Amino acid sequence: MSGDYKTLVGQITINSHIGFTLALAKDVGIIDALVISDTPLTTSDIAKQKHLKERYVQEILGCLVSVGFVNVKQHESLNRYYISSEGKEVWQVGGFRSSVLFINALMEAYNPVKSCVFADGPYGVNYGAGLMRALDESKTGSENTIKLILGACQGLKERLEEGISVTELGSGWGRTIGQLATLFPKSKFIASDYSDELVNALKAKWGHLANISFAKLDACHLPTNSIDSVDWIFVIDVIHDLPHPVKALEGIQQMLDKERGLFTAIEIVGSGCHALDAKNLGAAQMYSMSTFLCLPESFQNEDSEAHGACWSKELTVEEFKSAGFCVDVVDLEGSEGREILLICKPVKS
Repeated sequence: MSGDYKTLVGQITINSHIGFTLALAKDVGIIDALVISDTPLTTSDIAKQKHLKERYVQEILGCLVSVGFVNVKQHESLNRYYISSEGKEVWQVGGFRSSVLFINALMEAYNPVKSCVFADGPYGVNYGAGLMRALDESKTGSENTIKLILGACQGLKERLEEGISVTELGSGWGRTIGQLATLFPKSKFIASDYSDELVNALKAKWGHLANISFAKLDACHLPTNSIDSVDWIFVIDVIHDLPHPVKALEGIQQMLDKERGLFTAIEIVGSGCHALDAKNLGAAQMYSMSTFLCLPESFQNEDSEAHGACWSKELTVEEFKSAGFCVDVVDLEGSEGREILLICKPVKS
């Protein structure tokens, strides 16, 4: 039995080491160079193309060849490297690419989060640039996200075509709202986030669109004196990252048009029970990411709820309802129950 435990620890440790190298290879462009090339490349080819030091390219490829991510063949005394056609298909899937970039985000967060764990350390830290990049990459499939939301919300597409007001909270780099603004020119969109840096990034990326404006908004301290109500507010993987979700949800409810207002939220959920998650690698991954990313973002002070990414679907729905919403829940296909769409309308008094 102790041998099984030793094997498990050893394998997880080895996989972690390889994962760090894989993330580095993706981040500096080695993977991209191999994916787009129709012919095998030498380390010199890759180094010149991506402006890298060849010696580092050699060592990184040594790891990737050893584990089987990259293939190598010798030709005229030179090693030439390539990724199989099957491998290229995998790398072209947005969600897979972003999962590798999340490793970078975890590495970036390691020391700040380590200080938070100690009793006399800070409670939390805000997201870094590495996570924002990974999140943006994960939304390369935002066309599917838009299709999902429009398909689940009856009449929303038609309203967008006619022209309504739309606000996204926690836009990040704005890939989803930017595509919506492009698809529906008659509607008016507000992209928002809580920092000047992110708002400026949104302006730089989407400022050319006439029907989109930008705002610095803290979801837990939304304006209460706005004259204009909003027809549709949406968030993607935001609510569990907030220190006070119910307070934020109550603020969102107040911003919505009371007659036809719609709020949609895509949320990550788990079982909410460690015993139920025992020996579940998918759950282990989510707890790990939550430890380094979601928990520190939401644990901003002593009284933060700090749910993390593994809060249960039941608790999620309960908090949405307690904020004054009627809620319908759609389980997202392919997420194995770990991601849901909440379709919310204000309870009419």
